[in-house]
Amino acid sequence: AAAFGEPAPAPAPAAQRRAPEVNSQQIAQLSGQHTQMMGVLQRRLDQMQKLKDLWARGDISSISSILNMPQDHAVFCDFARAVVQQRLDSVLNLDACLVLLPVLRDLLSSKYDDFVATALQFTEVLLQNFSGLIADTRKSCSKIPERQLDLPREDRLRKCNACHDHFREIHKLLPESQLGSRFAGFKPALQAFLTGC
Repeated sequence: AAAFGEPAPAPAPAAQRRAPEVNSQQIAQLSGQHTQMMGVLQRRLDQMQKLKDLWARGDISSISSILNMPQDHAVFCDFARAVVQQRLDSVLNLDACLVLLPVLRDLLSSKYDDFVATALQFTEVLLQNFSGLIADTRKSCSKIPERQLDLPREDRLRKCNACHDHFREIHKLLPESQLGSRFAGFKPALQAFLTGC
């Protein structure tokens, strides 16, 4: 040890400070000690692969059949962030909006701020993409007697009404916390949409 006032010895060169080598037996031992975490990670990997396959097939409406447990929220958040970051929201359709809104509503009740923030961001994206269609469909169909609606328009109205109801439920769950202040513009936009149609 260096005496008081003397400079400390220089650290060992990088070549001398090598990390210990890890062999496959040590990795297996660590994996065995963390079987629960390995199970969680394997499940997430499997769920992500299923989501990726559904996306590739264009079968977005089947996402809810995969994401049916609270443990799947992390997987959905990864999916939602990827859609937003890569600007893939233009691929979404009304069926996807209808399926994704209940998942987002559930995420708003999460104890994890990151999940809530992702839900708010993705809900905002869906509102931007579908508010016009939902409002226009509801307004135009309100002027036509129900028995005179053709089947495709009746089906679209049913989906739009369901999306509107989901947006209304989400509006009730919007956080008043500091997290909610990050999305301050979203709340009035959602309120305007709900009262406008």
